[in-house]
Amino acid sequence: MKVCAVLLTGVLSLGFIGMVNLAWIGLSTGWVVQSVMDAGMSWERVAALTVPHGLLELAGFAMIAAVGCEGFIIIYRKLRFDDWSFSMDRLSLNVRRLTAGLLLVLAASMVETYITGHIAAGFN
Repeated sequence: MKVCAVLLTGVLSLGFIGMVNLAWIGLSTGWVVQSVMDAGMSWERVAALTVPHGLLELAGFAMIAAVGCEGFIIIYRKLRFDDWSFSMDRLSLNVRRLTAGLLLVLAASMVETYITGHIAAGFN
């Protein structure tokens, strides 16, 4: 949930913090996967341990980061069209994105806790 909170601070930084955080997640995941591959773990095992929860988690983070980019969209519309875009439709869309993103992250944590443990136990 800390990552979700950091992604939401992107509203204040016009989405910059959210995009940097998503890039850092990608880089660190790549480094960890490369390290375990260099240590001799197979692609199948790495995929089995990361993909089940990783897809849900990444989708949730992307949806929350999209809400974090809303500050940039508001400023862009003000500068380009001289229009403050505060509408109920836009707010409703962002609430749905935030809710879906948090539910995806919650589902990913449950998959990581319960399913990934069973997969890891199957390898031993």
